[in-house]
Amino acid sequence: MSFVCYNVYDGSILSIMSLNPMTGDLSGNPVFEYEKSWGYIEVEYSQVEKLLDGTEHSVEYVVAYSQVNNEYELVRRQEFTSESLGISDLIFQVPILQHEDFVKYKKLGYQPDIHIIHDIPNTCWNIKFGDRADSHAHGQFLDLQKHLVFSITQYNNPNILYRILPIKLENLVYERYQVIPFMYDWEKSDEPVSIFTIKRFDTYAYQRIDNEKI
Repeated sequence: MSFVCYNVYDGSILSIMSLNPMTGDLSGNPVFEYEKSWGYIEVEYSQVEKLLDGTEHSVEYVVAYSQVNNEYELVRRQEFTSESLGISDLIFQVPILQHEDFVKYKKLGYQPDIHIIHDIPNTCWNIKFGDRADSHAHGQFLDLQKHLVFSITQYNNPNILYRILPIKLENLVYERYQVIPFMYDWEKSDEPVSIFTIKRFDTYAYQRIDNEKI
């Protein structure tokens, strides 16, 4: 068996070793000090043999989260394309989080991976990146230079587009939130809207704030 250490933010390969990086040698000494920014998986030697002998390069591979197997796997790097998604992921409607539920979940310590707040009192959209999102991010979404795109539409109708909110993933991951000011009058009105996106994380929530309560 071999162990692949990887960057948890982008899936890139940091190291391939024969020793468990956490338990290390027979004396139990770790190979190197643990940091939140990296993780590791155990793989068969045959999966990394070509990387170790130089036939292939580690930059061609990433550690990706498989929704099918519910675990992280070593896979060849590829662009995030529609072929790797189901229809429900391509046109995903962000579920609405009512204020009462938000208060209840907050007490329980629950936090969605992506929390989109329609903040009318402060005339802005606030997109928050949950603490659990680092480990729950879908592995095929690895390029931090890419953008998350949220489509604000007519209520329950993805065909009537009102506005697009693009968010650079790198900024969201490292700053933990992004604020986008309102541009249109309807954003401050009582008109209900829906939010659609490509589902790349496990949990999403759309919360509308109509008053000063948060």
